[in-house]
Amino acid sequence: MADISIVIVNYNSGKFLEQCLGSLQRRSGKYEITVVDNGSTDLSVEFLKQPRADKVLLHQNQENLGFSRAANQGASLTDGKYVLFLNPDCLVLPGTIQILAQFLETNSECGLCGGLVLDFFGREQAGCRRHDPTPGSIIGKGLTRLFPGLPLPTFDLTFQPLPQNPVPVDAVSGSFMMVRRDVHKSVKGFDEAFFLHFEDLDYCRRVRESGFKVFFLPDAPVFHYQGASAGTQEHTIYKHKRAGMLRYLRRSKCARSSPAFVLLYVLSAVGLVTARIIGNFRTRKPVSKMPHPALGGIALGERPVMLVLGPRSDIGQFLLPRLSAAGWAALVITHRPEDLPTLPGVAPLHPEYLANSFARNHLNVNGIISTLPISLLPKFKHALQAIPAQRLRVFFDSNNILMRQPSRNRKERFAAAAGTSETWAENVSQQAGWHSVIAQSMLVYGGTRNENINRIKHLSAISQTVPRINFPTGLCQPVHADDLAEWCLRLTGADISVTGTTTVTTAGAEKISFAVMVKRSALATGEKLLVISLGKTVLQAAVWLAQLLTLRRDLPPILIRRLQDDFCFANGDARKLVKFSPRKFHP
Repeated sequence: MADISIVIVNYNSGKFLEQCLGSLQRRSGKYEITVVDNGSTDLSVEFLKQPRADKVLLHQNQENLGFSRAANQGASLTDGKYVLFLNPDCLVLPGTIQILAQFLETNSECGLCGGLVLDFFGREQAGCRRHDPTPGSIIGKGLTRLFPGLPLPTFDLTFQPLPQNPVPVDAVSGSFMMVRRDVHKSVKGFDEAFFLHFEDLDYCRRVRESGFKVFFLPDAPVFHYQGASAGTQEHTIYKHKRAGMLRYLRRSKCARSSPAFVLLYVLSAVGLVTARIIGNFRTRKPVSKMPHPALGGIALGERPVMLVLGPRSDIGQFLLPRLSAAGWAALVITHRPEDLPTLPGVAPLHPEYLANSFARNHLNVNGIISTLPISLLPKFKHALQAIPAQRLRVFFDSNNILMRQPSRNRKERFAAAAGTSETWAENVSQQAGWHSVIAQSMLVYGGTRNENINRIKHLSAISQTVPRINFPTGLCQPVHADDLAEWCLRLTGADISVTGTTTVTTAGAEKISFAVMVKRSALATGEKLLVISLGKTVLQAAVWLAQLLTLRRDLPPILIRRLQDDFCFANGDARKLVKFSPRKFHP
């Protein structure tokens, strides 16, 4: 007899089912897997009819019987001590299933437990841990979708901090839950009157009513797409959801005469009519947005990866294509993973993913590259410290001494914090034995996010003028972001001896005055512009006016005086590590 029985209910899940079973093939343990197909028409189970090394039992229904009935069918076909109900659009990390089973084995008061359910960008999904719903909290959840950020009551616990240890909850997600077989039998399985939605909430409630507790385990993560099934009209899905909601509230002895219940009943009825009018002919299409091809191997620790922080920076925009072209697997951490372009071997994840120690420790990190402002590095200290010390860490830092001094200005304080964070990185590197390179640079250009060159271009295009500034005598060395990306790529692939922290400066190949930099940047717009002369007094007035009209505080008045100084840096130390061939300034 297998210790764990895995039951997967499938309905038109496309390629997700095959990927899900692929992640289970990397498992260790004595499992039996049963797939119950609810009359799929997309051939998503055809591959299971071929001879396979792993034995997966396929049970096919002739029609869609709903999740609850199919899940009960699957459980009845198995005999494991523990039953794991798993959605076909999940990717399971190694060891996660054993964590659930071990917790049930050692905690007799727990009848059912669930793990941390993440979307394919590593963020916790709503419904992962929940209170029992009430009419008021259901209305609140619906309103938060329309008005994000409003402090309304909801039955989701996603808005609360992620606990560090297993905690009892009212309910976990039915996409990934494990129950004792004897408990499943004692509560008579899922209520088959629930076709879709709310059946897991009802199931968890009945498990608790039978005398057991339901636990949420934050150290057992799984990736889940949510909503992968295709071929069902949207209003039909909404109809099942509303029916499940009302049945759940009736079974939980909710006061049906309460104002909140009456309001919910009316609102849901209006929503059902609206869904039928709008979506009567709209069918949920087959899912085209699959998990990134590199995600499974990266998250499961099967491929050595380069961890990249700050991919949307100017350097990051050039670094990611170079890493991809060089054959690297890159795990990219960004708050907006949806905005990153799809590149072979480059998988974007949200910073939330690194907050989970179990998930973080599964990564096979070969090095870290950070193009973030160095003042943000302490926020990632747990992830940075979890990586083996001998792995190379490359931190890009803005050597913007124009700004490094105490100030009431937010951006100046931010720059001053960079100096403090640089010291922090050096101290931690020394204490932890890290192998780190801090690359300082100033006036990085070439990407879409740099504020210096792009702003000059923008203002020139709007005003149709080229400013002629004669008074600044200071020199600078703008450096192209792609040159830094190329140097960094060489650094990661080189066999170099870096112990402790090595700080180097990087600069462009050409020393030019600030006046020349402004002129070239303006002319780079390619438009016919009027040349105007700006004296020091006029420029100071322009800076003041820009602050006043745009409420911008990132142009300190002292900047005009500092343009008289030279800000040039040597590339010698950077070249001692690997070849560095920066270009001349061509904005």
